[in-house]
Amino acid sequence: MKTLFVDLKSKEYPAILAQRELVKYITQMDPGVSVAYGQGGITLAVAPEEFDVADPALDDAVSIKVSGGKGRIAASNARALLIGVYLFFRKLGASFLKPGKNGEMIPSRLLEEMTVSYSHAASYRHRGICIEGAVSIEHVLDMLEWMPKAGYNSYFVQFLTPFHFFQRYYGHEWHIYKQPERLTKTIIDGFTAQIMKAAKERGLMYHAAGHGWTCEPLGVPGLGWYLDENEYPQEVTKLFAEVNGKRELWGKIPLNTNLCYGNEITREKITSTIANYCEAHPEVDVLQFWLADGSNNHCECPLCVDTIPADFYVRMLNDLDQKLTEKGLPTRVVFLIYVDLLWKPEKETLQNTDRFILMFAPISRTYSQTLQDDGSGQTRPYVRNKLEFPKNVADGIAYLRDWQGVIGDCDSFIFDYHFMWDYIREAGSMHHAKTLFSDMVCLEKLKLDGMVSCQNQRVFFPTPLGMHAMAEALWDKTVSFDEVADKVLGACFGKAGQTGVTSNSIRWEVFQDNNSISWK
Repeated sequence: MKTLFVDLKSKEYPAILAQRELVKYITQMDPGVSVAYGQGGITLAVAPEEFDVADPALDDAVSIKVSGGKGRIAASNARALLIGVYLFFRKLGASFLKPGKNGEMIPSRLLEEMTVSYSHAASYRHRGICIEGAVSIEHVLDMLEWMPKAGYNSYFVQFLTPFHFFQRYYGHEWHIYKQPERLTKTIIDGFTAQIMKAAKERGLMYHAAGHGWTCEPLGVPGLGWYLDENEYPQEVTKLFAEVNGKRELWGKIPLNTNLCYGNEITREKITSTIANYCEAHPEVDVLQFWLADGSNNHCECPLCVDTIPADFYVRMLNDLDQKLTEKGLPTRVVFLIYVDLLWKPEKETLQNTDRFILMFAPISRTYSQTLQDDGSGQTRPYVRNKLEFPKNVADGIAYLRDWQGVIGDCDSFIFDYHFMWDYIREAGSMHHAKTLFSDMVCLEKLKLDGMVSCQNQRVFFPTPLGMHAMAEALWDKTVSFDEVADKVLGACFGKAGQTGVTSNSIRWEVFQDNNSISWK
C-alpha cells in the first residue's frame, strides 16, 4: 500500500473541498493509495501573492507542479484552488463531461505516474451561468457541483424569489399527463438557501436579483412573467410609467412594467429597497439592478419625457452607490445594457466605477454571426417608445461602444443567450458550439471581461460540446476549437468522436455494432 501525504495551507471551505476532491480522485485513479495528512506529498495552497492578476479575490489563476505524485498546487484564491485540483485531474486524462453521477470518466493512473506541470491565469474574470428555463432543485445543485470542474466561477439566481423557473418544472406547465406539484414562497426560499450554500462551498461568486426592482419596492410581487389582475391603490399606480395616457401594469405583467423614473419618490423607493436588501444579504457578492423586462414602454409624463431612460438609470446607480457606501457595504452592482437601455446616457455618468459592472445583453442579436467588431455598426437615434433593436451583431456592438465611451474604465461582461433558444434549432449543435466558442474568444477585443450565460440548465444533449467550448474559451482564449471538440467528443465517443472540424467542413465518424457510418 502506497501512502499519499496531503498538506493543506488554507482553512477556507473551498480549499478544504479541494483537498477532499484531490483525495477522492487520486484514490479512484489508484486504489492502492492510502492517504495521510502532512508534508512530503502534495501541498495545496492559496497564495495570492504568487500570481500577477488585477485582483486575486476576483481573478482566478493556478499553478500545478506535481511530479511522480509529489509537488504543489497553488492558486490565487480558494475557488481557483478547487478549479486547479480539477484541472490537475483533467491533465491526467479525467473528463467531467456533464453534471450528475454519470457525467465523469476517471481513468486508472498509478500515483507515481501522476505528473503535471501547468500554470495559467484565466483569460476572463467572469465565467458564469444564470438560472433559466424549467428547473428542479436537483438540476441546479448538479450544475453547481459540476461548474468548477469545467472552470466556471459564478452563478446567478434571477429575481428576489426565483419562483418562475421552479414553477415551470414542478408545476408541469407543459406536461399533459403529470399533475402540478404545490410550490410556496417558503419552499422556493428553501431552494434558494440550498443554492447559496452550494455556491459558497465552492467559492463561486454569487449574483442575485435582476428584474424585480421595478415592482417589489412598490409592494407588487415579481415572481415571474405572470398576469396580475390585482387593483393597486393610487399611491402605487401613480408611480407606474404613463404610456399612451395611462398608468397601468404593462400587459398586466409587473416584471415588464417600467416606472415613472422622473419622480424622485420612485427613485428613492428603488434605491433604498436595494440598499436594504444588500444589507440584509451580505452573502450576495454581486447585486444585479435591472429595469423592467418590457420595451418601448417608458414614461411619457412631463417629469420623464425630456430625459432618456439611461440618464435616470445612471442617476439611480449613483444614488445606490452613496447608500451602500454609507452602510459600509462592499457589494458590487451590475447595471444592464439591454433593450431601451442600449441607448447611452446623455447627461449622467457613474461617479464610482469601482462599485459597478457593466453588463451587455444583446438579446435581439442573430447567432448566425459571431461577435466580430468590424467597425461597420450603426446606432439609431433614440425615439421614445418607438425603438427598433439591432439584430446585426455589428450594430449591437456600436451601442456597447457608445456606453463604454461614456462610462470609461469599468469592469464588464456579456450576458448572452446561446443556450436559451438557438441551440435547440440545430440537431448536432456543432455550428452552435463553434459560434459560442468564437464569441468567447472575441470578448477581449470588445473590452468585455467574460460571460454570464443566461440559459436552460439541461443543455448537454446530444453532446456537452457547447458548454465545454464556452468554458474552455473563457478559461484560455488561446485554445483552438478543434482541440476542444476532439477532447470532448473523444471522451464521449472514443475514436468515433474524432471530429476533424474545420471552418469549412465537418467529418464525424460514428461506429456502432462494429459497423462504420461516415458523415461528411
